[in-house]
Amino acid sequence: MAFRVEQCKDGLCNVWDGGALRFIGTSENCQEFCDEVEPVARVLGKPVTRNELCAAFELVEDKKNWKNPIKTTLALDPAKSCLVAVAVEFFTGSKPSFTWLSDGTVQVEARGYYLTCGA
Repeated sequence: MAFRVEQCKDGLCNVWDGGALRFIGTSENCQEFCDEVEPVARVLGKPVTRNELCAAFELVEDKKNWKNPIKTTLALDPAKSCLVAVAVEFFTGSKPSFTWLSDGTVQVEARGYYLTCGA
């Protein structure tokens, strides 16, 4: 699914999916709509949206600054770890490593945005 956002007068925009009008709203509302419904990646063969990647990234991001290196331990099932891996790479450009610990948790580490992108 590829959306096209068309700016209109009076601060409104339209979101088109092919030839069908899907949404009318402000520019901010249109972006929120696209983030919620437009797939930006695939995880285990399933399309995922930016909002789904955001939720997965928030599980592991550094809470002080999301661009910092990632090092956290949490409970993740294997499918969720795949989503987290894609999310970390999507937002930081770095590839995470996963270490399954004896207590059933997973340690997730990644270089983060600053060390990967330098900005």
